[in-house]
Amino acid sequence: MARIKEREKAIQLRNQGWTYSQIKAELNIAKSTLSNWLSAHPLSEGARRRIESSKQRRIETYIATRKRNKKILLENIYKKQLARIGLLSERDIFIAGLFLYWGEGSKFKTRYELRVTNSDPAIINAHIQWLIKSLKIEKEKISLKLYLYRGMNIENETDWWAKATGIPKNQFKNPAIKYSNPQRVTHKGSHGHGTCNAIVNNANLGKQVAMSLNVLKDYFMRL
Repeated sequence: MARIKEREKAIQLRNQGWTYSQIKAELNIAKSTLSNWLSAHPLSEGARRRIESSKQRRIETYIATRKRNKKILLENIYKKQLARIGLLSERDIFIAGLFLYWGEGSKFKTRYELRVTNSDPAIINAHIQWLIKSLKIEKEKISLKLYLYRGMNIENETDWWAKATGIPKNQFKNPAIKYSNPQRVTHKGSHGHGTCNAIVNNANLGKQVAMSLNVLKDYFMRL
């Protein structure tokens, strides 16, 4: 008798648009049993739409929760790394700049020109600050050269890089334009403003940097 009442209740709930999971939780009945009981009682179109809408909301809530948790996790990691790194000394900045140049700078194949090329303004700014603070280069001695794709607005991109780096426009060299097939080029890239070269022509400093890099290379080859 109790089983009959449970079956009737299950059918009633199903007709109200309840899902198998909801009915199972409410009546504590196995899904296999529910499947037998409810096979002749499909959901109405309206109930299906409500369930789909509910599923979509749950998915959106799940995604939002995951994003929020990831953001909190990364913020906590950032705070720990901020405390670990602390304030950078002059020596720290000098060595950090050497490593950046080792990875991103020109390698003195023909002349001792200091040049870093990148599309990330943070890297270009790090190099500029290294030139000024560690190598004691006057800001007025630093020039920038942009590499842009055909169709990019030269004036707008020059304004953007001038603002991003703090280097005035009169210290920009004429940009180089790449005439690649626009359909095969994603010139928006990671930053969408082309590639920037930060350049200093100083043979003596170029030699100092080259020898400093040799010191680092020798150090790591001995480890």
